[in-house]
Amino acid sequence: MIEKVIKNLQGGGGTTIEPVLRKVSNLMRNKDIIVIFSDFCIWDWEDKDVQELLRDLASRASVAVLVSTDQEPKPMPEDWIFVKVDIAQN
Repeated sequence: MIEKVIKNLQGGGGTTIEPVLRKVSNLMRNKDIIVIFSDFCIWDWEDKDVQELLRDLASRASVAVLVSTDQEPKPMPEDWIFVKVDIAQN
């Protein structure tokens, strides 16, 4: 199953996350759970607006989690939990 998912993934050029964070901010309700799955090769991660959005989302969420199969995001935003997932391939 994992091979099928990996085979169909596209990308590899980095991510711009600000538009998605703005959309989530507009749609979320207080105490929602927010989870971001990423390899954290995110072009605008260190931008002031992105960092402000991350702080705002975490302050409104019941829990905010960053999940990565690759690297830890730098800088690590306050009030977010980081989880590293290792995908073993046989």
